[in-house]
Amino acid sequence: MIAALVLLGMGGLLFHTTDVPRYAASTRFVLDTSDPQSPSQSQAIADTARAIATGPAQVASALKRIGVRRDAVDVAAHNVTVDTIGTSGVLNLTVTDPNGAVAVRLANALALVVIETRMKATNGPVTEIVRSLDTQIDSLTRQITSIDQKATDVVAS
Repeated sequence: MIAALVLLGMGGLLFHTTDVPRYAASTRFVLDTSDPQSPSQSQAIADTARAIATGPAQVASALKRIGVRRDAVDVAAHNVTVDTIGTSGVLNLTVTDPNGAVAVRLANALALVVIETRMKATNGPVTEIVRSLDTQIDSLTRQITSIDQKATDVVAS
């Protein structure tokens, strides 16, 4: 009986000798949304952030920012989570990694990437409108300058 217990204990020990420690780092952030009025709105905000944060392209961008080489697809699929803080609009992004310092830096970098990606998606049309208005203002300014010059030339003659 004791021999069987010892063998079971040794088998369990051998089974876990290749385990790599995992460190988790979390960061909290908000997106450019209004405060949720219900749990479902809060969850929808978290779903948006999760969809961005677990995108391999966004994870690759965050990894590049911190100068660390990892398989972005694997990290996105297995090492990134986004949850709500209660029913608020505050989000908690957690990254796990075998290196604690990398987990911290990647969580912060990925939160920035999520915020930037969301800002591009929501402010993209506004930016285009502003560019269009700037072009129109430049054109009108040139026309006014031309008319002013012509009026000055007429008065001078």
